[in-house]
Amino acid sequence: MAEKKNSPLSNHLLYDGDDIDDARKVLSNMFNEVSLEPLDTRKPYRSLVYGVELPQSAVGYIKFESGVKAGPVDPMGFHTLQLNPVGSALYHNNDGDIPGSAREGVILSAGQTVKNNHYAGNGNLVLNVSDEVLRNFQSMWTGKTQKQMLKFKSGFDTSSPQIASFLNLTDVFIKELNRPGGILEIPAAVASFESALLTTMLFSFEHQFSEQMGSKVTSASFKQVRNIEDYIESHASQPVDMASLATISGLSGATIHRAFRKHRDYTPMQFLKQTRMRLANQRLLMARSTDSVTRIAMECGFTHLGRFAVEYRQRFGEEPSRTFHQHPPTTPEL
Repeated sequence: MAEKKNSPLSNHLLYDGDDIDDARKVLSNMFNEVSLEPLDTRKPYRSLVYGVELPQSAVGYIKFESGVKAGPVDPMGFHTLQLNPVGSALYHNNDGDIPGSAREGVILSAGQTVKNNHYAGNGNLVLNVSDEVLRNFQSMWTGKTQKQMLKFKSGFDTSSPQIASFLNLTDVFIKELNRPGGILEIPAAVASFESALLTTMLFSFEHQFSEQMGSKVTSASFKQVRNIEDYIESHASQPVDMASLATISGLSGATIHRAFRKHRDYTPMQFLKQTRMRLANQRLLMARSTDSVTRIAMECGFTHLGRFAVEYRQRFGEEPSRTFHQHPPTTPEL
């Protein structure tokens, strides 16, 4: 019981048992159809499977109590990042054998045939994302559409600085996914976290377009920056991220970010936060009897209420609750 409670995604248990066929069915739902067979038929099989399906990706944690050989039956239609915080594994794809451990992570690229050996006691943390989704993020950032599937370098050192940053972000993401009543029960927050995670993945891990991701970007005019600001101000209470700004402006994410730094000396997301803060202040000043500070904050796009209160006090010199109570709520007209 303690093991389940302490596992990543412990609130999202999909399977706990010793029937290898049942486990295969559950894993097939996560990975497309997979094969699953014991490494040692003399030992009983047991595994625990946790998983969460998200709008643009899926995360899972699999604890193999006994060793297994596993892998998709067909070439994969998605990229899968595999981390082994506990125990070890050996992966095999078009690049050959790649070891997996706490120090050595693995990305298995879409379109490849894969076989994996997970040894007894291995804890396997998995992030799955389709090639189309990742290429859309890559196109958003660079402004260049690629038809060629992404091909990642298979093995990576989990302690390297950029990858360590990505893994820290992943750790926060998983902890929030596992928090009942947390911010990731709000669709806008999920979209924001996923966007940050998948964009960071493209910058952190080596692939054939890595140089393009870091190449010099084009510039944008002050008028284009102002048009983006107009859009942010009129959509501040709705989900807004760099992907949506790139879509409405026709500019790449890198170009937008650089233009804001050049013309405004702040980022688009900083402008979004300040716009939402002004909107929250206006709403608190004009609150109705059916309102509350929490409701107003969330309707203005804030998902972390503690952080909202701190930043509101820094901006306006008082707690949001004080603004709310200093101006008696009005009763809505019938």
